[in-house]
Amino acid sequence: MPNAFNFSASPFDCLNAQEQKLVRDNIDIAYFKEGEVILVVGSAPTHLLTLIKGFVRQFEDTTKDWLLEPTPDSLMNLAIFLDAHSITGDASLLAQVKQSLFALVTDNQFLLARFASAIESFSSDIGWWNRLLTLGAEPSENRINLKKAGIFSIVHGVRALALENHIWANSTSDRITELVRLHKIPKDLANETLESLHLLMELRLKSGLIELETDKEVSGEIDLSRLSTLERDLLKDALNVVKRFKTFLRQHFHLEFA
Repeated sequence: MPNAFNFSASPFDCLNAQEQKLVRDNIDIAYFKEGEVILVVGSAPTHLLTLIKGFVRQFEDTTKDWLLEPTPDSLMNLAIFLDAHSITGDASLLAQVKQSLFALVTDNQFLLARFASAIESFSSDIGWWNRLLTLGAEPSENRINLKKAGIFSIVHGVRALALENHIWANSTSDRITELVRLHKIPKDLANETLESLHLLMELRLKSGLIELETDKEVSGEIDLSRLSTLERDLLKDALNVVKRFKTFLRQHFHLEFA
């Protein structure tokens, strides 16, 4: 398959040649010509496909409903949509729908707070993780889900700030760069948050590759006993940055009232 990854960029730049091959071999990217059949009636799909069909006005109403009537599913759909980018067709149609969302949240802190409040979906007991990393624990407890521990809070928190400030960038890194340019987040916190995100993603990716190499199902967790002393110290620092970033978001969006 074509090389769809930039292995010179984080988090892929930490991989050796064998690990890069594992990524290529286990992630499928399909390319379809216009008019080509994607799903055959009666067949059982083996891959997750996301298809969007309809008029722009209809989809504008749908995205507004996701924001105005927040449920776990609707907030997830909205988050996915905000990260979307056009790969074919008329890109202005997607831009039109996004612009309608930007207009809806302008000066509407209540809606923004409800969207940002998803960062509270997972526990953030950083003190517990620090004790676990410092003192050790039973083998069955020596695992951390890094998405729940910090990746989601960083990515979604930056996404909420980008929505508030009408930022068109799709990647977390580009959004943070623009937020710093607009003076919407302290530069030191922005840099540390991005570095922490890259570390968490790198550790999660390495763990997943180890699981693939040993024919295990990818769990999304890391085994703390496999980390070096340096990695454990870096992870502790990253989790504390996550705590600081979430505190910034809570104060900024007044999440105590959301």
